[in-house]
Amino acid sequence: MLIQKYLRLLGMILLTMIGVLLVVVLMLLLMRLFMGVMDQIPWMLYVYMSIMLTLPTAFFLKIFDIFSKRTRSHPSKWVKWFSQIVFLLSALSWVLIFIKDLVYFIKTGYGDINKYASYSLTALVPSVFVIFLIGVIQAFTTKPELDWMEKNRMRNNEESKSL
Repeated sequence: MLIQKYLRLLGMILLTMIGVLLVVVLMLLLMRLFMGVMDQIPWMLYVYMSIMLTLPTAFFLKIFDIFSKRTRSHPSKWVKWFSQIVFLLSALSWVLIFIKDLVYFIKTGYGDINKYASYSLTALVPSVFVIFLIGVIQAFTTKPELDWMEKNRMRNNEESKSL
C-alpha cells in the first residue's frame, strides 16, 4: 500500500518534469516560428526598431523623472537645484539622442541596434554615472537615518520619561 503511494508520487513527478520540458520546447519552437515570420514581413522591422529605439530613452527618462520628484523634498537647496539641472540636461540629451536615432533609422532603415547612439557606451555610461553621482551627493547632504536599535532606544527613553 505504501509502495503504491510512492510509485504514484514518482510517476506524478516524472510526468510533471516531462510536461515542463515539453512546454519549454513548445514555447521555443513557437518563438522560432514567430521570429521567422517577423523576418518575412518587412513592416515588422519598423515595429521592432521603433520599440527598440524607444526603450532606453523611455527607461532613462522615467528614472530621471522619479529621481527628480524625490529630489524636490531634499533639505539642501543647492543640492536640489544642482540635481534638477543635471536631471533636466540628462533628459534633454536622451530626447536628442532619440531624435537622432529615429532620423537615422528613417533614412537608412538599418535593423541592428549596434549603429544607434542610444545603445552606445557614450550614452549609457554617463547616464548611469549621473544617477549614481546625484545619489551620492544627496546621500552625503542628508541627515543619516537612525537604525532600528536607535529608534527603539529613543522610544524607550520617551516612554520612561512620560511615566
